[in-house]
Amino acid sequence: MPQNPVRFFQSKVGLAIMGACLIGGTSAVLAAKTTPGRQISALASTNQIATGSTPTSSSGSATASFGKTTPTSGESVSPTATTIGVPTATRAPTPTPQVGQTIQIGGDIRSISTNPASFSLHRLGVTTIIDVSSTTTYSGVATSFSQLQVGLGADVICVVQADRSCLASHVNTDQ
Repeated sequence: MPQNPVRFFQSKVGLAIMGACLIGGTSAVLAAKTTPGRQISALASTNQIATGSTPTSSSGSATASFGKTTPTSGESVSPTATTIGVPTATRAPTPTPQVGQTIQIGGDIRSISTNPASFSLHRLGVTTIIDVSSTTTYSGVATSFSQLQVGLGADVICVVQADRSCLASHVNTDQ
């Protein structure tokens, strides 16, 4: 290193070294900050890299150590990978319709009752009782309540009632 440190940092070589340190250091900090569930520790034994062991912290997350990478006699170095803190996707719960809410529901007609006028609609293991009234409209294969048949597919627009059945405003049927 030159006698005058100021001249060194003003030189192209000094500038290149400072840039590499700044960019490398910043990248390391960003990588550590943006990787949840991982912890980096430079205090681990330098022999752990040489033997391929992966130390863990008290929280159970893996730590990395930096230092000696040349094995001593009798030791071998092999790269190892450890999966740490892999998030799993979770499905959002389906909201339960509230009493008085208008919903659209589809499925297959499983049974029909004439007194009172209703039918059961089955989809994905769930059966819903659909009540009909004189104001219910029909379209598709069945254009009236009397034309409904077990096994037909139906899309229903209805209002959820207090007993969790639905009062249909429109029923569209298909094969």
